[in-house]
Amino acid sequence: MADNYLERKMDDLRGGRLSAHPLAVSSPRKGMFSVPFPPRRVAVAGIDDTGLAVARSFLKAGCRVALFFDDAEEGTRLAHDEGFRFHRVDVSDPSSVETAFLSLADAWRDVDIVVDNTSGCSVATLIRRLWTRRRRRLPDASGYRSRMMMISRRKTRCPSGAPAFPDDPEEGSGIASQRVFIDEMCPDGISGIVGRLCLFLALPGNECIKNTCI
Repeated sequence: MADNYLERKMDDLRGGRLSAHPLAVSSPRKGMFSVPFPPRRVAVAGIDDTGLAVARSFLKAGCRVALFFDDAEEGTRLAHDEGFRFHRVDVSDPSSVETAFLSLADAWRDVDIVVDNTSGCSVATLIRRLWTRRRRRLPDASGYRSRMMMISRRKTRCPSGAPAFPDDPEEGSGIASQRVFIDEMCPDGISGIVGRLCLFLALPGNECIKNTCI
């Protein structure tokens, strides 16, 4: 009987009537749905309205979130009031960025997601290099494809299919590059949408989405 049951299930699977990996969807109340989002370790560099909205989206999803920026008073307040981890970082100083990232990676044993909201390539490039070197020494065994997300606000650089910046040439780093382009004509109040978009891009399986324009 058990053999017949398994054979029927295999026939359903081959015929497309059964999913091999069904998406677990829960409905806390009618008209809403949610998907599983395992807690991640997230660093957000560059805290303005958009950066803070991104950080809060991940924090609300149950992630540990570190903020990299140089306003000590505001950073301390956010850490105390909302539960972020604050690193005072001058994002224009590579040594400041390096010290903060390596300190965070040691404290958390690694980082899963980095969001660069500094409107430039230098922070993302530096952190990716540091991250890759660390992964060679201490490989991540979680199976999650880590993300380097970069937020850009210049419409003129919105791509037509080209990668935002090249994937690391070294195999095995387990880091996917993603970029969010915000159209300069977008109205105010778009920060919350950017935060939710970054959360969506971080879902397992969405690492194939390289460039997104808003």
